[in-house]
Amino acid sequence: VLGVEGDYNWGSIEIAEDYLSNVKFDTLSHIKLQAGADVGQAFIYGTAGWAWGNVTDSEGDTSLDGAAFGIGTDYAVTDNWTVGGEVLWNQFNNVEDSGIDIDVTTFNLRAGYRF
Repeated sequence: VLGVEGDYNWGSIEIAEDYLSNVKFDTLSHIKLQAGADVGQAFIYGTAGWAWGNVTDSEGDTSLDGAAFGIGTDYAVTDNWTVGGEVLWNQFNNVEDSGIDIDVTTFNLRAGYRF
């Protein structure tokens, strides 16, 4: 099974590195391709795509873009309702030509309704 998914997340993901104090992701979004297998009531997949986000530090806001890849599953509880989870590894390399790489791992739980 193949598919495309987009998401937009907002919050406050703090980066805990000595050289990046007071840096927080305000938003983190993705456009991803998914490929997986339909296993009865479950869909198990791998995903990869483009990640972008907005970070805030002591000097202001910065937009980042990079790569994301991960694994996930969705489970059909009923014909209409699904629950699932996904782990994504986000990589932002050479942020603003600084030589600094930022790696962020996220875990997402979700519920969905199919019409």
